[in-house]
Amino acid sequence: MPNNVHSGAIAALIEVAGSAAAVLGAGNLSIAGCATTQLNITFLSLGDSRYLDANATIVHRTGTQAVVDVTIISDDGRPIAKATTVCRIFEKRAAVPVPPVSFFRPFVVKNAADQQNAR
Repeated sequence: MPNNVHSGAIAALIEVAGSAAAVLGAGNLSIAGCATTQLNITFLSLGDSRYLDANATIVHRTGTQAVVDVTIISDDGRPIAKATTVCRIFEKRAAVPVPPVSFFRPFVVKNAADQQNAR
């Protein structure tokens, strides 16, 4: 039993594989990254092998979302888990210039005792 893989580790592998497929499968260099918005996992057998492979396939993609099917397979070919993940894709945005420090009006923070004395 020393080679058992925790289901949380398998879920993390699924999320990474799904996100990588969503971003890399876009073929667009203006992608900044993605965030998983939905993750459905069906565990099929015990993850008791030394190595696990993740196969990810994009099922559907729009400009801002990708649906990816992920299968986790043991080193002897057994399916360990099947999952569907939905990723929200973020585009790179132009940098927003920061105004110079002189643009901001200076202010003074007073504590409660100073405010009482001012009254």
